[in-house]
Amino acid sequence: ETLAMKGLTINCLGDDRKEEAYELVKKGIMHNMMSHVCWHVYGLLYRSDRKYNDAIKSYTQALKRDKDNLQILRDLALLQIHMRDLHGGLKTRHTLLTLKPTVRANWMGFALANHMLNRHSTAIKVLESYENIGDETDSEYELSELVLYKNTILKEAGMLSEAHDQLMENEAKVCDKLSFHEMAASLLLDMGRNQDAAAAYRKLIDINVDNLKYHYGLQKALGLCETAQDRLLEEYEGLKTKYPRSNAPLRICLDFTTGSAFKKCADVFVRKFLRRGIPSLFSDLKPLYTDSSKVELLSSLYLELHDSLEKTGCFPASDTEPEPPTEGPMVIMWLELLLANHYDRTGSPLEALRCIEKGVEHTPTCIELQMCKARVLKHHGDQQQAAQVMDKARGMDLADRYLNTRSVVYLLRADEYEQAERVVVLFTKEELTGGNNLYDMQCMWWEVETGNSFIRQRRYGEALKKLTAVEKHFEDIHEDQFDFHSYCLRKMTLRAYMAMLRTEDQIRTNKFFLKAAQAIIQLCLELHTNPPAVDDPEAEFAGMDDKQRKKALKKKQREEKKKAEALDKARAEHAKNKKKGPLDEDPLGEQLLQQTLEAGVLVTATKYAKLLQQAWPDQVVTHVLCYKTYLQLGKHLLCAQALLRAVKIDATDPDLHSCLIEFCLHVQANTDIQPVVAQVLSEVVQELLGEHAGVQALSDHYRCTVVAKGSAAHMMAAAKSWVVLDASKLNEAAQFVSNLQGSISFDQAIQVHQLLEGWLGANDERTKQYFQACASKFPVATYFNPGAAPGEE
Repeated sequence: ETLAMKGLTINCLGDDRKEEAYELVKKGIMHNMMSHVCWHVYGLLYRSDRKYNDAIKSYTQALKRDKDNLQILRDLALLQIHMRDLHGGLKTRHTLLTLKPTVRANWMGFALANHMLNRHSTAIKVLESYENIGDETDSEYELSELVLYKNTILKEAGMLSEAHDQLMENEAKVCDKLSFHEMAASLLLDMGRNQDAAAAYRKLIDINVDNLKYHYGLQKALGLCETAQDRLLEEYEGLKTKYPRSNAPLRICLDFTTGSAFKKCADVFVRKFLRRGIPSLFSDLKPLYTDSSKVELLSSLYLELHDSLEKTGCFPASDTEPEPPTEGPMVIMWLELLLANHYDRTGSPLEALRCIEKGVEHTPTCIELQMCKARVLKHHGDQQQAAQVMDKARGMDLADRYLNTRSVVYLLRADEYEQAERVVVLFTKEELTGGNNLYDMQCMWWEVETGNSFIRQRRYGEALKKLTAVEKHFEDIHEDQFDFHSYCLRKMTLRAYMAMLRTEDQIRTNKFFLKAAQAIIQLCLELHTNPPAVDDPEAEFAGMDDKQRKKALKKKQREEKKKAEALDKARAEHAKNKKKGPLDEDPLGEQLLQQTLEAGVLVTATKYAKLLQQAWPDQVVTHVLCYKTYLQLGKHLLCAQALLRAVKIDATDPDLHSCLIEFCLHVQANTDIQPVVAQVLSEVVQELLGEHAGVQALSDHYRCTVVAKGSAAHMMAAAKSWVVLDASKLNEAAQFVSNLQGSISFDQAIQVHQLLEGWLGANDERTKQYFQACASKFPVATYFNPGAAPGEE
C-alpha cells in the first residue's frame, strides 16, 4: 500500500514520470493482491489518463476486497455515469443509498440513475421517499429544484394531470417562478386545456414579449395556424397595440400573412427598422425568401420606398402613415444596403454592387456596406476580391473582433493562409503562439476553414492536423462533464444536470463536427485513391548538371537550417514562458500524415464514418460517405446497409443516385463475392431498384424526374449515370446537363463546365458555348470572367 501511495504521488509530478508511477503501483499489487487500497490507486491512475474502462475494472477488483467501501463506490458511480454504463451505475447507486441513506446526494443519485434508464415510476417513488424523510438543512432553492425535477419526470412519464396537480400544489415552494409558469403553460397545452394554456402563455408574453417560444405556444393554444390568417392577424394587432416598442409581434405577422396583408405588415416593419438604422434588417427578413410570392411583394415594396424617398425625401403615404414625415439623411443609405442584400439573394450581383456603390458615395465610412459588398462577391464567384473588400472593412474598425473573424474566414476561402494567420492572432493573448491560443479556445471555425483551405492547396498533412483537432475538442468537451457528476448532486441542480447529460450524448450533432468529419473522410478517400509519391531526395535534382545540383542542394540546406532555427527559437520561447501552451513538435502535420498512411487511411475514414452514423444518422451525406469508405474496404454488406438507410431519407439525392448506379453495376459485375453474400446483395439490389426493371430503368426514371426539379446537382448526377450506363449517349448527356434554365450556382456551373471538358474537350464548340453562357449569367465569377473584375473599386 505504501508503494501504491508513492506511485500515486509520483503520478502527480508530471507526464514524464507516469511509467515509474505505474511500476510502483503494480509492485504494490504484486506484494498484496488482496489490498483494496492498491487496486483503488491503480484505478485512480487509469482515471487520470482517461482510461476509464480500465479504471472501472480496477475499482471492481477493489470492491471484491472491500465491498462496502464508500469512497470506492462513489468513484465507481462517477465513472459509470460518465461512460453511460447505466445499469451498472444503477446498481452502484443503490448500494450507496443502502449503506448511507442519510446522505441526500445518494437519494438524488439513485433517482437520477432510474431516470436515465426511463424507470420513471421508480425515480418518482425515490424522490417521494426522500420528501417524506425530510431534511431541515435543505434550503428553499434546493426544495424548489426538487419539486421542478420531480415535475419533469412526471411529464416525461406521460402523467400530465398528476404533473400539473403536483406543480400547483407546490407553487409556494418554487423559487424559479419563470420556470414554474413555463412548465404550467406547457402542461396545460399538452393536456388539451387550450383556453387555460392561452391565458398562461399571455401571462408569459407579459413577462417577455420578445420570447418567440411563448408566441408559438399561444398560437398552438388558440388552435390557429397559417390558414387562419384573419384570426391570427386580429390577435397580433392587439399585441402590437399593447406592446408598441416590441418588434416580435410585427415580425411574426410576416410569417403567416400573404398578399396585400403581408405587404402592409412588411411596410410597417421595414420603415421602423430603416428609421432606426438597424443593419440586421435583411437578416430578419431572410427566412421569408423561401416563398417566391413574398419575395416579389418585398421587391415591389423596396422599390416603392426607394423611388418615393429619392423623389420626395419621405416614404409613400399608407394606411398607418397618411402623412409620412421627411426622413433623415441616413435612411436612404440603409435602404440601399437593404436593396443590395435583396439583389444578392435573388441572383442579381451587378444590381447589388450598384446599390452598394451608391451607398458608399453617400456614406463612405459605413462598414456594413463594405461587408455586404464582400458577401456579394463571395456568393457570385470572386473570392479574392471578396477577401480584399472584407479586409478593408476590418481596417475601418480594428477593435471589432467580429470583423476580424469575418476577414479571416474570407482570406481562408481565398486560400490566403499566411495573411489570415497574421490577422487572426491580433485577437489572441499571445501573438507569437496564436495557433496554440486558438486551439485552447476550441476555435473550431478556424480549424475547419483552415483544413479545407489546406486540402484545396494539397497540403494534406496540415489539413489533417487541423481537422482532427476538431474531434479532440469534442473529446475534451465530453471530458469536461466529469467534475459535474458529483457537483450537481451536491448542489441540487438536477434539471440542468439532466439537460447537460443529454446534450453531451448528442455533442457531435454540432455542425462543425459534421464539416470536419466530411472533410477528413473525403481526404482519406483521396489519399487512398491517389497516395502521395514516395519522397525521393534525388528526384528533385534529376536533369541538373553538377553546378545546378550544387546550387539547389545549398538552397535546400539553407531552408532546412532555417526551419531548424525556427523550431529551436520556439522551444526557447516556450521554455521561458510556459503559459504560451505546449510546444507543437509537428507544426506541418508531416508526422501525423505519415502515421495515418502507415496505419491505413481507410482506418481513419472508418472511424469518422462510424462517428457520423452515431451523430448524424438522418443525413444522406453520412451514409454516402460510409458507402464510399466500405466500398474501398470491400465490405459489400455494409455498403448495402448504408445505401438502404440513405434511400429511406431521400431517394432523389444526387450523390446517392450515383452511388446506387455504381453499387448495382458493381454487384452484377463482381463474381468473387461469396454465394451467401451474393444472394443477400441481389435482394438488396432488387429493393434499391424498387418498381424499376433494372438499372437502366432507374436511371431513365431519375432523369425524367430531375427535369421537373431543375436542380443542377440532380441533372449532373442523371447525366453521369446516363453516360456510365451507355457511353454512346455522351452527346445527349452533354446537351442535357448544359441547361442553364434551372437553379444553378456559379460553383455548380464550374463543375458542369469541367464535366463537359472531360467529356467533349476544352476546344469543343459546345463547351465554349456553355462557358460563354455562364460568363453572361455569372458576371462576377472570376472563373468565367478572368479578365473582368466587377468588384474592383
